[in-house]
Amino acid sequence: MNTETTQAAAIVAAAIAQLTTATAVAGGGSVSTAGLVKADGSTPLTANWNAGNFPISSQNSLPVFNVAAYGAVATGGGDQSTSIQAAITAAGAAGGGVVQFNVGTYRYLTGLSITSSNVILRGAGISSTKLFFANGTGVAITFNGISAGGVEALRVICFEDTGNTRTAGIGIYLWNSGNCRVSNVWLSDCWNSLFLDGASTNFIDNLVIDSAVWNGQSNNGVTLTNTSIGNTFVGVYVVATNYGWLFDTGTDTTNLFYCGAQMIPTALTSVGFILNNTGGAHDPQWIHFFGCHAETNTTSGQGWWFLKCHGIELHECQTSWGIYGLSFGGSTAHDVNVHGGLFQLAQYNGIVGAGATDILINGVTISNNGIAAANTYDGILLNDTSKNWRITDNRIGHSIYGAAPPAPAPSAKTQRYGINAMTGGNSTNLLIANNDLSDNLSGGAFLGATLAASTFVKSNLGFNPAAVATPAVPASTVAANNTTGADCGVVVACGAGVTVSAVVIGGVVTGLSVGASSVVFAGVLPTGSSIALTYAGGTPTWGWKGL
Repeated sequence: MNTETTQAAAIVAAAIAQLTTATAVAGGGSVSTAGLVKADGSTPLTANWNAGNFPISSQNSLPVFNVAAYGAVATGGGDQSTSIQAAITAAGAAGGGVVQFNVGTYRYLTGLSITSSNVILRGAGISSTKLFFANGTGVAITFNGISAGGVEALRVICFEDTGNTRTAGIGIYLWNSGNCRVSNVWLSDCWNSLFLDGASTNFIDNLVIDSAVWNGQSNNGVTLTNTSIGNTFVGVYVVATNYGWLFDTGTDTTNLFYCGAQMIPTALTSVGFILNNTGGAHDPQWIHFFGCHAETNTTSGQGWWFLKCHGIELHECQTSWGIYGLSFGGSTAHDVNVHGGLFQLAQYNGIVGAGATDILINGVTISNNGIAAANTYDGILLNDTSKNWRITDNRIGHSIYGAAPPAPAPSAKTQRYGINAMTGGNSTNLLIANNDLSDNLSGGAFLGATLAASTFVKSNLGFNPAAVATPAVPASTVAANNTTGADCGVVVACGAGVTVSAVVIGGVVTGLSVGASSVVFAGVLPTGSSIALTYAGGTPTWGWKGL
């Protein structure tokens, strides 16, 4: 077993452990309701509640069709396809039902097809019931045009290690189906684990996906396409896939809402979340991510890759490793808001603009990026005419861990600039305000020799952009203009015998003076304003520092 596979196995084991309690409940476990009463305050509930009857109240009265009654055996051998499908067909004919699987492994070669609503496939737990789809291609479970149904408390395995090779195949396929729930399920070694195609208002929770057997080939964890609308994901773990989450493979995907913890760990993952449109009528749009974590391949992976999309919200999300944390590479993405979260330990840049427009980065920590080569890459790099970016209230700099960060975080500074806003293009209409840009190797920001008039820089700690040079002190009473594009703090120093009797900023006399052999902070010089000194006994010196 190689290092990556071992790492993936450890992460899957941890995820399964977290889901043990939930799975036991979903698989028919009981929860004590002693002392509880109904919502209306009437009859006390004294019996245990059989949680195997959730999640939809109408399912409480659904009949149960145990696959054993139709001849399916859980020994891991033979082909149980016909028996399992017979139970599914019977449940559909009854207007819906629970197709119950017992403890054990059910091997089958023909994919299961659910074409009737209100049919739920339910096992005895993700570590207890295994559906072993041993076909080389095809779909393990298909929901075809139904309006309710689901899969609960079982594991689907899609790979038989007998020399069988494959470049296709899906674990669970929701086609033109809605109001389904996939809950407490483990999908193992599928080429595409969960595929939503024209599927809307489905609920996916407590799902583990691992595909370590494919060693990071061109397989996907979750794929959404063809106007899949209003789906919700909570507590989904995706391990060792090529693309963790792929939004839109050629059509349009809209109105998707995500929450919970989507995790894309191990060195096998190349992209955590990719949003693109390769030919559809609409780009992926109006997608919300809450508390999502993308951890990717350290040499070529990307945490988030936004190519063609808009109306995207990231709330308290995190990425680690990979070449970029969030990349808009070659992008027409627009209207993306990133609120809070952590983008750290990228090989290159934490966030790359690359042509994206109307982007908000607010309250984010962007730390310890550029670890491939110190003083070469930046916290945020804006190039290729990135426009209308608002970068506010962020912490962009060295380690958030203090003087001795835990491994593998670098102990020395690695980021070149906190914000590099002009290299490689003509970024315009930028607002850079109220950020902490301390602890970057070459300065808080690089804004080019000539800063665009449409860029506004205000109140950034440690700004000190490399391109903002302190001008020479002009003759006494002659004003110097602030053309740096940033508000600057000005410090004036006088040597022996040199004095400054007046400091005028923006035409207003400040009342300050500087004695011989003294240093005084003269004040803040707003961008576009002027400063003049009245001095005698020689020429004083001054220093300008971007704020």
